Amino acid sequence: MLILDFVQSIGWALSSYNIAYDRLLPGIECNVQGFLINVGDVSSSVWSLVIAIHTVLLLAGGQRTRVWAAEKSTGGKGRWMLCISIWMSMIFLGLIGPLAIQRIYPEKGPFCINLKR
Repeated sequence: MLILDFVQSIGWALSSYNIAYDRLLPGIECNVQGFLINVGDVSSSVWSLVIAIHTVLLLAGGQRTRVWAAEKSTGGKGRWMLCISIWMSMIFLGLIGPLAIQRIYPEKGPFCINLKR
C-alpha cells in the first residue's frame, strides 16, 4: 500500500503548481497529474478487493480453500504474476485516456481542459 500512497501523493503534489498559479492548462503536467491520481485511486480500489477476497477465502472458505489460499499467497510465481498483471492493468487504464481517447476524439478538445479564470 506504500506504493499507492506514493503515487497518489505525487499526483496531488502536482496540484500545488496549479493552485499556486490559479489555473489549469492542458499539457504534459496536467496529463501526468491525472495519470498518477487515476492510477493511485483505481489501484487502491483493486488492491482492497484483492485483500477482501483473500480474507474471505481464509476466514470463510473450507479447509481445502484455506490451505490453497495460504499457499498461493506466501510463495510461488502466482502471486507475482497477479501483482504484475494488476499493476499493468492499472497503468493501461491510466494511459488509455490521454493516449487513445484523446486521439480518437480530437474534436472534444484536450484530455485536460483549460479552467483558467
